[in-house]
Amino acid sequence: MLCFVTEENAVIGRSVVDGVTREFPEIVSVVQNFNRSDGNVILGERTVTLCGKSTIRDVLCGLSFDMSPESFYQVNHGMAEMMYRRAAELLDLSPGSRLIDLFCGIGTIGLSVASMSKDIRLTGVEINEAAVINAGANARLNGIEAEFILGDANAVGEISADAVVVDPPRKGIGPELVGRLCEKGPEKLLYISCNPETLARDLAGLGKAYRWENAEPFDLFPRTGHVETVCLLSKLESQPHIEVKLNMSELDLTKAEKKATYQEIKDYVMEHTGLKVSSLYIAQVKEKCGIIERENYNKPKSPGAKQAKCPPEKEKAIREALRHFGMIYM
Repeated sequence: MLCFVTEENAVIGRSVVDGVTREFPEIVSVVQNFNRSDGNVILGERTVTLCGKSTIRDVLCGLSFDMSPESFYQVNHGMAEMMYRRAAELLDLSPGSRLIDLFCGIGTIGLSVASMSKDIRLTGVEINEAAVINAGANARLNGIEAEFILGDANAVGEISADAVVVDPPRKGIGPELVGRLCEKGPEKLLYISCNPETLARDLAGLGKAYRWENAEPFDLFPRTGHVETVCLLSKLESQPHIEVKLNMSELDLTKAEKKATYQEIKDYVMEHTGLKVSSLYIAQVKEKCGIIERENYNKPKSPGAKQAKCPPEKEKAIREALRHFGMIYM
C-alpha cells in the first residue's frame, strides 16, 4: 500500500497513480490522506482510495490481518512473529481465561495470543476508530470470538480479567492506568514497550503492586538504537512484610526468668535430689535471694489464706538449682 499524505486541496492525478503502480507492480493499493494539522501528527482524519482496496492483507503467526493506512502494524514481519509467540508463551493462559488487550490496534497481539491458547475470551481497547474496525473484521476473518471497543486505553474502567496486555505508544501508559492496574489489575500483566525510558518509569509505578518476572528485548529495528521489550509482571499477593512468631507466655518474663523457667528448676531439683518442689516454693526462695518475681507466683489464692512455707531441704535444693542456672552466686 502506498499512502500520499497531502494538504486538503492537493490532487493526485491518475497519471501519477498509473506511473507508480506500473513502475512498482507490488503496490496493490494507493490511497491519499488529507492532513490539515500544523503539528507532528503524520496522518489526518480523512483518507480516500485512489487505486485498489482501502485495506491490505498480511499473514502473521498463521492469521490473516487486514489493515487500513491509519492503522499501526509492525514492519519487521519475522521479529514481530517471534515477539508475539513469546508473548503467548509468557502469558501461558489456561483454557477459558479472559484476556484484555489495551492499545490493541488491529488486534495483532490479542488475536495471535488467542490463536495459540484455548477458549480465550478476548477484549481489545483502541482509540483509533479505523483500527477498531479492522480488529473486528480480523477476528471474524480468522474465526476468533473477540470484542473490540473504541476508547482510550488509559481511561479504561473496570479491569476484570485473568491477564492484561499493554502495547502503548512511545509515551507509555498514563498514571491513571498505572494506578488502576495496581489497585484492580489481574494476576498477570504483559507490557510490550518500544521505549525503554517510559517502560522503566511505568515499571517503577507498577512495582507497588506487581513483581517483575521476565524481560526480553526484540530487535525489530536492526542497526538502530531502538528496541522492543516484552516484560512479564505478576501481582504481589500482599505488601512486603516480615513474619514474626511470638510465644505470648514469654513476653513478660523477668530478667531472672529468662535464665531458667520454673519447670526447668523443678526438673533439675527432681533429677539431682529426687525432691518435688512447687512453683510457690521456688517463688519463696527467689524472693529470699532478692530475685524480683511476678506477683501472681506467690500471691495467696484468697485474702487471709495461709501459705505453706518451703521446707529447709527443699529450699537448699532450690538454691542449688538457682546457682546452677546462674541466677544466684552464693
